[in-house]
Amino acid sequence: MPGTISFTNRFDHTLDSKNRLMVPQAYREIVEKAEGEIKFFLTRGFEKCLAMYSGSTWERMRVLLETRKAEEVAEIKSRRFFRLFYGSAVEVTPDRTGRILIPEHLKKVAGLEKKVVLIGVSDRIELWNPEKWERFSEGEEEEEEGEYERSAKEAFKAIA
Repeated sequence: MPGTISFTNRFDHTLDSKNRLMVPQAYREIVEKAEGEIKFFLTRGFEKCLAMYSGSTWERMRVLLETRKAEEVAEIKSRRFFRLFYGSAVEVTPDRTGRILIPEHLKKVAGLEKKVVLIGVSDRIELWNPEKWERFSEGEEEEEEGEYERSAKEAFKAIA
């Protein structure tokens, strides 16, 4: 029976030599219980992290963004967001030991090297470079909007 997806907590993990990351068992169990299968969509997030969505959450996000499709064509910032959000996205399914492959282009976006901080943020899991996460969580990182964030704001503006 489908359930609600709600991720919380922080986990510290390490990328292996093949860029595989262990998805915490607690997160895999949440998705399996709610959806029956464990599948994620990984893409760029905000503040230079990665965002990982369950299959059903990704589908809801896709439907929400589709309501904006006509306006997206006319707004350059919306087009930028759509291109970067969808163009960066990959479907990832944990292997039998719970690992997913982090593509090189996404590692670069988030500045991931060896250690990775996974943060449960309600409907998504964020993957952070540990140093960036510490600066952000302690308020030392400037919360300045980048071009990607401004593009997302434009893309979601008409949805609300």
